[in-house]
Amino acid sequence: MGMMIFSPARSLEMLCTAYQGHRV
Repeated sequence: MGMMIFSPARSLEMLCTAYQGHRV
């Protein structure tokens, strides 16, 4: 269950990092 809750959080952080890296 813990991993399931971390799945979305991890995806969001990865997306934010990828978005920032692509934008810069």
